[in-house]
Amino acid sequence: MKISAFRSFVLTSVLLLAPATVSAQDYDAGMAAYGRGDYETAAREFQALADSGDAYAQSRLGAMYYRGQGVPIDKSEAVRLYRLAADQGAVEAQVLLGISYYTGDGVSQDKSEAVRLLRLAADQGSDIAQTSLGEIYESGDGVSQDKSEAARLYRLAADQGNAEAQYKLGVMHTRGDGMPLDFAEAVRLFRLAAEQGLAKAQYSLAVSYATGSGVSANMSEALRWTRLAAEQGLADAQHRLGVVHIGGEAVSADPSVAARYFRLAADQGHAEAQYFLGLQYVSGHGVPIDPLEAIRLLSLAADQGLADAQYRLGVIYVLGQGVPRNESEGIKLFRLAADQGHAEAQYDLGFRYDHGDGLPKDPSEAFRLYRLAAEQGLSDAQFGLAVMYDLGEGVPKNISEAVRLYRLAAEQGHAKAQYNLGVTYNTGEGVPKNLVRAHLWANVAAANGHEEARSFRDWLEQKMDKVQISDAERKAHTCMTSGYTDCD
Repeated sequence: MKISAFRSFVLTSVLLLAPATVSAQDYDAGMAAYGRGDYETAAREFQALADSGDAYAQSRLGAMYYRGQGVPIDKSEAVRLYRLAADQGAVEAQVLLGISYYTGDGVSQDKSEAVRLLRLAADQGSDIAQTSLGEIYESGDGVSQDKSEAARLYRLAADQGNAEAQYKLGVMHTRGDGMPLDFAEAVRLFRLAAEQGLAKAQYSLAVSYATGSGVSANMSEALRWTRLAAEQGLADAQHRLGVVHIGGEAVSADPSVAARYFRLAADQGHAEAQYFLGLQYVSGHGVPIDPLEAIRLLSLAADQGLADAQYRLGVIYVLGQGVPRNESEGIKLFRLAADQGHAEAQYDLGFRYDHGDGLPKDPSEAFRLYRLAAEQGLSDAQFGLAVMYDLGEGVPKNISEAVRLYRLAAEQGHAKAQYNLGVTYNTGEGVPKNLVRAHLWANVAAANGHEEARSFRDWLEQKMDKVQISDAERKAHTCMTSGYTDCD
């Protein structure tokens, strides 16, 4: 919650709390009128008390001017009334005036004055001021950043039952910010806030149960808390329920239900939900195929900088799926994603520079992009980089490095890398010549659909005896059944 978001909570508190300086019956008429929505009568009642100098009435009337309840919206008048009440030591007014100075709402922005006022209220025990001030110290916006001080203030407010402070303190425990890393304590704090209905805390508690962080993993509890948060409109929780229903994680897979949750989150601007829902409209999974709606949603997510959406939208433009083919727009989107470290986008651009496909041929740039993607484990990029080392294109020829990269890609099931690895074992270039291993990798590549590998394997058998062939076939079987983890 940004500090300005505390304003609504504080305003409500000011208008509901009983006064401390005069008898409650003096406020009965105003409070009764406010409670039934007769704001004009409430404003008149509070105005009379405010004119007599009562700080609490001034705070309440200021809050009504801010909201435009029974009086015209007048933030300058709200600030004037807050200041009158704050000068008398009214805590609620100090908080409201402090927030007004912090945000520059109704008064010239002055963060130093905001901190002074919030400090006055915090020192009088206001949990809202303590939480607001804690957020300022945590962010360092208006003061020197001090996460230990933020944690101290959050703790004071949390001990008074402030749900926002409990949540924020829990988050700090999960990060080790300003305090020791302590997931169990984070869970305790999240639970306290969650049980008060704070949606963010409910979702954080759900994540704790899903991951087993600070509590025994329990998917039923994770789903229960996620649903509670989603019902309050928390986009992260709605998105998570969409993911759960797509994958059938602890629930029956139901893409139509997933689409409903993704839609709820997407309509709030949740980029990942927009992306997933866009993919559903591409595939028709749970929703009718609708290329235009897919493009709209993917564009929304891409405009927020989501690399996956930028890449997928780039593919749509390059292939002309539901839109006129626009290779230059697709390449532009690939570049946006690649600049964020998206491995597939890096590979796609690398391939284009390597082959002069839609971009000028540039072996050096192809090598750079292949390497970035290969370092992330993308097998296509590992293979492309291996070929460059193998042929000495764009980089000095290095057969040993080529073999290493072929092996990395081959162990991910890349048929072309498996075939090339078989060829290197046959020639003995970069590795010791070994017909059994050559046959092993040719056989595996053939099983993965590489047609040339089939004829290569058959050709190898003409140079091998029956024992070697049997050994190679046994090793190929072991290699594949182990998921390529045992291929020696």
